[in-house]
Amino acid sequence: MASGFERFIPVGDGMREVLRSDEVRADMERRAQRVKAAAESIMGDGDNAWPRGIVADSTIGAGRASATVIGVWYSVEVDRRILGSAIDAAGG
Repeated sequence: MASGFERFIPVGDGMREVLRSDEVRADMERRAQRVKAAAESIMGDGDNAWPRGIVADSTIGAGRASATVIGVWYSVEVDRRILGSAIDAAGG
């Protein structure tokens, strides 16, 4: 009996092109910048960011575009959950 759902099987080359497109990279960059801005607004003056501050960057890799936000020491993240909260605050 059919469940009403169809299994989606992406076509390799076409999906790879989409995931590596400039549009997907731009979307990832926008999201990373929102997370960065939210993290900066959450951090207090007493929090220790990395010497270069919080950094957001995006790239197109072999399989897909991706983005990264770094800049909070692990011990600060464990105590304050700054980047985790920033992801929540930045939304989708």
